Amino acid sequence: MDNGFPKSNRLRTKSDFKCLKDNSRIYRDKYLNLYYSKSSESGINSKMGLAISRKCGNSVNRNFLKRTIREFFRKSSFKNEGYSFLVNTKPALRQLEKKEVKLIIEKSLETIFCKLTSSNS
Repeated sequence: MDNGFPKSNRLRTKSDFKCLKDNSRIYRDKYLNLYYSKSSESGINSKMGLAISRKCGNSVNRNFLKRTIREFFRKSSFKNEGYSFLVNTKPALRQLEKKEVKLIIEKSLETIFCKLTSSNS
């Protein structure tokens, strides 16, 4: 099993982030905002970017959030669907225990991925 997060699956430049934020749909809940759109580049790899605010906690907590989100993305089938995603976490995650955070992130991402799957069918 590949546990890497290759550059081909990342939003990397400021223009990538800005373009996605300006030309995308958004899913919002209490804990995160997820911007998404069909990727403009040809190819089948989806790309993901993370925006984790310092308000979400110290570096240990922010890195935990990043690892959790990346892990979900790696395991999901959406990494080969040709979408671009920007996950923006909210400070409300700071008050929760790590187990709760993991469940909430997975539930939120799964919800939007299911919506995308049903809209494509």
